[in-house]
Amino acid sequence: MKKTGLILFSAAMILSFSACNNAQDSVDQAENVNEQKEDQNSNAVDPKDAEFAVKATDGGMAEVEISKLAKEKSTNQQVKDFADMMIRDHSAANEKLNAITMAKNITVPTSLSSENQDHKNDLAQRSGSDFDKAYMDLMEKDHEKTISMFEDAVNNVKDPELNNFAKETLPTLRGHLADCKKVQDALK
Repeated sequence: MKKTGLILFSAAMILSFSACNNAQDSVDQAENVNEQKEDQNSNAVDPKDAEFAVKATDGGMAEVEISKLAKEKSTNQQVKDFADMMIRDHSAANEKLNAITMAKNITVPTSLSSENQDHKNDLAQRSGSDFDKAYMDLMEKDHEKTISMFEDAVNNVKDPELNNFAKETLPTLRGHLADCKKVQDALK
């Protein structure tokens, strides 16, 4: 009976999560669902660990979606190559993280946060070298922020699988930042 209640609760949460329009940010929605799970004792993961998973998912999705836009809009081969790397590497990381969150019953966003959607919309209005510079500047800023978040996760995330994910992903993120700066230097 308890298991049936948990299944019904989870289904209701998923339906309410997906039924919400963009009036509430997708990251906020995921965090609210995770808080409700915690209140119901149906989420065995520490709330801070779940928060890391939510933010890492949002960031990973943003890197892929915004880089797809860069592949379409940029005319600079270095920028396109960088975007290819972002799509490949962040898609792989997103798949790993998704497998962990599903196994841990952590709800994560399925669409970009308002902030990341705004970044994408802003970039969509740009073209030429203005687009390339804005995209690469965003990638630098996002990777600096993400590296800091992952470093914090390595030191503070309690769940072994999420902690290991952060440790394994961090060198790739640092490599992306270094490559980003090389492309930015070439654009000057």
